Amino acid sequence: MDQKFNILEKLNLSTNVKDIYTRYNKTKENIEINTLHEIVSKAAHKYPDNVAIIEGENKICYWELEEKSNQVANYLLKKHLKKSELVAVIASRKINTIINVLGILKAGCAYVPIDPDYPDDRVEYIKNNSNCNIILKEDTYDTENLSFYDKNKLSIKVDVNSLAYVIYTSGSTGVPKGVEITHKSACNTILDINRKFNVREEDRIIALSSMCFDLSVYDIFGCLSVGATLVQVADQRDVKNILEVVRNNKITIWNSIPSTMTILVDNIKAEDNSSDLRLVLLSGDWIPLNLPSKIKNHFKNSKVVSLGGATEASIWSIYYPIEEVKDTWKSIPYGMPLANQSIYILNYEQKLCPEGIKGEIYIGGDGVALGYINDEEKTKKAFINHPDFGKIYKTGDYGILNKGGYVEFIGREDNQVKVRGYRVELSEVETTMNSFEGIKSSIVTVKKDSLNNNYLCGYYVASKNMPKSEIKEHLSKMLPPYMMPTKLIQIERIPLTANGKIDRKNLPQPIDDNEVNENYAAPSNEIQEKLVVIFQDAFEGKIKIGIKDNFYEMGLNSILMVSIISKLEEAFSIQIKFKDFLKLNNIEDLEKLIQKTSITHSSDGVDDKKTINKKREEIYYWSPIMQWRIENDVLIIGEKEYSEKVYLSLLPKLYFLTQNGCTLETIVNEFTYYNNLELRQALDKLMNDKILVNEILKIEDLFSSQDNLLKHDYGNDLIVKKEVYEKYKREQLNRKLSYDSEKVIELRQETKMPENMAKRYSCREYDCETKISFDDFSTMLSTFKQIKLGGYKYYYYASAGGLYPVDVFIYVKKDRIENVDNGLYYYNPVDNLLCLVEDKECITSDAHYFTNKDIFKESAFSIYFIYNAKVSMPRYKGSGYLYSLIDTGIMVSTLTQICENLNIGVCSIGDMNFEKIESHFHLEKNQRFLHCLEGGIKINNSRITIS
Repeated sequence: MDQKFNILEKLNLSTNVKDIYTRYNKTKENIEINTLHEIVSKAAHKYPDNVAIIEGENKICYWELEEKSNQVANYLLKKHLKKSELVAVIASRKINTIINVLGILKAGCAYVPIDPDYPDDRVEYIKNNSNCNIILKEDTYDTENLSFYDKNKLSIKVDVNSLAYVIYTSGSTGVPKGVEITHKSACNTILDINRKFNVREEDRIIALSSMCFDLSVYDIFGCLSVGATLVQVADQRDVKNILEVVRNNKITIWNSIPSTMTILVDNIKAEDNSSDLRLVLLSGDWIPLNLPSKIKNHFKNSKVVSLGGATEASIWSIYYPIEEVKDTWKSIPYGMPLANQSIYILNYEQKLCPEGIKGEIYIGGDGVALGYINDEEKTKKAFINHPDFGKIYKTGDYGILNKGGYVEFIGREDNQVKVRGYRVELSEVETTMNSFEGIKSSIVTVKKDSLNNNYLCGYYVASKNMPKSEIKEHLSKMLPPYMMPTKLIQIERIPLTANGKIDRKNLPQPIDDNEVNENYAAPSNEIQEKLVVIFQDAFEGKIKIGIKDNFYEMGLNSILMVSIISKLEEAFSIQIKFKDFLKLNNIEDLEKLIQKTSITHSSDGVDDKKTINKKREEIYYWSPIMQWRIENDVLIIGEKEYSEKVYLSLLPKLYFLTQNGCTLETIVNEFTYYNNLELRQALDKLMNDKILVNEILKIEDLFSSQDNLLKHDYGNDLIVKKEVYEKYKREQLNRKLSYDSEKVIELRQETKMPENMAKRYSCREYDCETKISFDDFSTMLSTFKQIKLGGYKYYYYASAGGLYPVDVFIYVKKDRIENVDNGLYYYNPVDNLLCLVEDKECITSDAHYFTNKDIFKESAFSIYFIYNAKVSMPRYKGSGYLYSLIDTGIMVSTLTQICENLNIGVCSIGDMNFEKIESHFHLEKNQRFLHCLEGGIKINNSRITIS
C-alpha cells in the first residue's frame, strides 16, 4: 500500500481541505443545453449559405446538410427504429458520414462509429454488443436513393438525457467496451468550449481525428453549431496533405492529440507558417514541454490550450491555457474543471487528498457517461455513486491538487515500473532526456533482457544524429544508475496509433548486433540498393533490410512513413501519395511503384528529358579534382566505385562532354538510348557525389586531392594520439632551414614588440561566469568595420584588390555578452551593426570534432569567415579563392591583436564539420565556409605551453 495513503488514514480532513475542493470545483454555469442535432439545425437556419464541410474538392453548405440529414432520418423512420436505438455508421472521413450521423440523431437514435479499417472480428463484436441492426455507409445515400425521401424535418422530440452516441474504447480484458454518452453531457462540453474560446462563424476547423475517437465529437458539433467550416483530412498521418489543408484553407482552430501537432511542427517549412491559426487544442496524451514554444514559432497568433478528461466524461473535463512553460515544470499542468464538471483527487478509500498528496483522479458533473453498454460489472467498477460527490468516474489516472489551484497529472500507476528493486517514473527519465540539447522528444519503456530482468530502453527524436555516449553522459549527471536507460535508440518520429496517440507497441525493438535475418534477400539493382539505404537510414541501421522483408513486420509505422516518403520523393524526383504507400509490403513493391510513377509523370505530358529534378538551364562541369579509371569492368571515380553498366557506358563521352560545361538537357540528348529513370538515377548520383558540379567547390574538397602527394612517416597516430601530436609540434617549433652559406647576419636580439603581440596565444579555456561587456564586444567587431574618411572607404586590414570578399558571421551564446541575445548574426561592416539570422541555440557542438568540442562548450562566441566568390572571382578567377584565404589570415591576425587588449582570448579551429550547421546561415550558392574562431574572456591558466 502506498505510504502516502497510510498517512491519509490518520488525517482528519479539515473543513479547509473540503473548502479548497469546493472552490476548485465551483464551475456552475448556465448553459442552454439542447440535443446535438438541434444545435446544428439552428446554425443551418441562421447561416444557410455558409460552407459547412469541405472534403478535398467537395463541399456542402449548411442548408444542404440540413436537408440531406433530414432525408437520412426519414429513411431510418421507415425502418421502424425505436427511440434511442443504436445505429452503426462506418466512420469514413467523408461528408456523407456526417450527414449519416446527423440523420441518426434526428431519428431519435444514437450513433455507433465503426472505423472502416477495423478487423472483421472487432466489427462483429461491436455490432453484437451494441445490438445494432442497421449500418449506414458512405454510399448509403446513393445506393438507397435517399434523395427521393422527404427533406423536411421530423417532428420527433428527443430528450437531452437520451443517448447520443456510443464510442468503443480498448478494454483491459481484451475486448472493447462501449461508452454511453447523452446529448446533455456532450452538449455541455461543446458549448462551454465554444463560449470559452469564442468559436464563431468565421472559424475554419480542421477535422483530424477519427470518428471513433471522441475528439471528433467536438470537431463536428463544436464547428457546425456556430456556422463555422469543418475541413476534413483524408488521413491524419499524411503530414504533407495536412500542411496543404492548413495553408490553403486558412485554418483557425486545430484540435488533436499532441503527437499529431508535433509531427506538423517538425516538418513545417518557413513558408507554411500561418498567422491565421488562432487556437490550438491539445489533449489525449502528454504534451511535450517544448511543444507550445514550437507551435508559437510557426503560428505566432495561436493560443495553446491543454485539455484533459476521458471518453467516459464527454470529451474533456479539465483545461489549462498554456501562456508559458516554467523551467520547474516536469509536465504541463492538467488544469481546472470545465463548466458544470468537477475533478476530485481521492485516496484508496475514496476520500479527498489534501493539496500536494497524490491520489486517483475522479470526474464528476454533467459530463459523466451513463456507463458501459451491456456491461454492468465494468460500469459498477468505474462509475461510482459517491456519498458526497454523487456519480463520479474513476479514471485510473493519478494526480495532485497543486497549491496553485490546478491539478497536476501524474499518469497511470502502470507508468511506474521497477528496475533492480527501485521504483522508476518513466516520465522523469523522459524529461531528463528531453533536456539534452538537440533532442526533440523521447519515450522510455521497460524491456526484458535475456535473464528476464527489467531494463529501460530510451527512444528519442532529434534534429540530427546524436552520439549516444554524449546522451548517456548527460543522463548520468542527473539520474542515479538504476534510472539510466540501458539502450538508446534514435527514431525519426514517435509512432502513432490510428487515433493518433503515442503507439508504444510500434516502437522498434532493440536488436542484438549479432541478430541475423535468415531470409535476407539482397538488392539486385541500383534502385533497390538506393531504397535499402533509405530504409536502413530510417531504422538507423539497427536491422538488415532485404527487398522482400515486410515493412510492418520490421516495425514501420506512420511516423517513419512520413520521413521515408519525403526522402523517396527527393531521391527519385517523383511524388508518392500516402495512400499508395500504405498498400506496399516490401521494397520490391516499392520499386514497382517508383517505376510506374516515373512513367506516369512522363505520360502526363511531361517530356522524359525534362523529368530530371534539377534546373535544366544550369551548366554542369566534371569536377576538376575527380580522376577516373576503369578496372575489371568497374568504374572508379576518386575513391568511389560504380559497377552498374550504365556508368561504364557513360564514360568517357560524359567526361569530355562536361569539360567545358553543358546543361543536363544536353547530356540527356546525348544519351537518348537510355531509359529515363535509369539515366536520371545515374546523373543524380554523380551530382550527389560531387562529380558533376555547378558551383564552386568547398575548400576541403579542393585540397583533399593533395593528401596523397606528400609522403611522411607519422601515420594516423598524429591525429588520434595527443602525445604523438605534442612531440610532432615540438619538432616543428624547432624547425629551421639550413643553408651552406658563409655569410650570416646576426640581428639585434633585444627588440621590444607591442605588449599585445608579446602576450598573444591561442586560448582554449574561458571564464564562463563573467559576461563580455558590450563596449568590448563592439570594439572587437569594429576591427572589421568600414571606415569612411574624406570621400574614401577603407578598412583596418588589407585585402587583395581592396575587394574584401570575406563575410563575417558571429554566434553568441546565451547570457555571455551584455545586451546581446543568444543567436546567429551577420556582421554588416558598412553600417557596423549585427543582423539577426537565427535566434536561440541554433549552433551546437555537433559541428566540431572531438578535440574541439570542449572549446566550443566554454566559448562565449564563435566567429565564422565565409568567402563570397562573386566578389573576387570575376576579377581574379580561381585565384580569388586563394586570395580569400590570405585575407582571412590577415583578418584573424588583426582581430587577435585587438582581443589581447580587451582580455578576450580566441582560438582558431583547424577543422570542423560545417555542413552540420550550414543551413542556419542561409548562405547563397556562391558562399563557402573558410574558417572559425572560438572566443571568450581569458582565465589565468588558459595558456598552453610546449617545451
